[in-house]
Amino acid sequence: KPAQYCTGCSIYRLCALPMCLVVFGLVFLTYYPYVIRRELNTFFEKLEAISFTIIISFLLLSYIQCAIIDPGTVPIEWQQIVEKASQENGKDLFQRCRKSNQFKPPRSHYDSVTQRLVLNMDHFCPWVMNTVGFYNRKFFVLFLFYTCLACTWYVVAILIRLLFFSETLMVTNGTFDFFKMISFILDAVLSLSLICFFAFHINLVVTNQTTIDEGRVPQYNVGWRKNVEQV
Repeated sequence: KPAQYCTGCSIYRLCALPMCLVVFGLVFLTYYPYVIRRELNTFFEKLEAISFTIIISFLLLSYIQCAIIDPGTVPIEWQQIVEKASQENGKDLFQRCRKSNQFKPPRSHYDSVTQRLVLNMDHFCPWVMNTVGFYNRKFFVLFLFYTCLACTWYVVAILIRLLFFSETLMVTNGTFDFFKMISFILDAVLSLSLICFFAFHINLVVTNQTTIDEGRVPQYNVGWRKNVEQV
């Protein structure tokens, strides 16, 4: 079944809305001083700005996809088929969820935030206001990748100019720019923390695990290549 662009809505998801605004604010805090507020005089500087814009575009696209795609709500049609088959066999063919009383496919879990069973559920992420599951996990991993890349790019770009070219992107019109300094510190902290977080999720992907069933389902590990293809 293809991914659906709809997700369960609840008051808990609406409470996570400020987190979405924080994400866009952090993106702006990085992109504005590095591209918009900066003078692009040389060909290399323009190419650098275009490349960074592409990275930011992929970051936002992955984020939006992860936020609006249904993570994998168990289809009603599947529930009806299993219900009918169970009645014919005189016993339940699948385990029932204790909270929703629905049949649980393997590796599905009940998400208390969106109040639904989710296929291959990983976790509910307040930053994307959505559950990370079967259909949007790829976009979640891509969002982490492009965020790490953008933050690291910004930090390294400033350090290279400061250490090797005796110049810095923190200077605007001959004066020190505190706005750029704040964005540099935030990006440095984010890059260090997110690289570790990204490495953790990459390890889960290549071993075909989620944060919920980590280390408990080795039977689903079919080799790193096929594991990645499933995501």
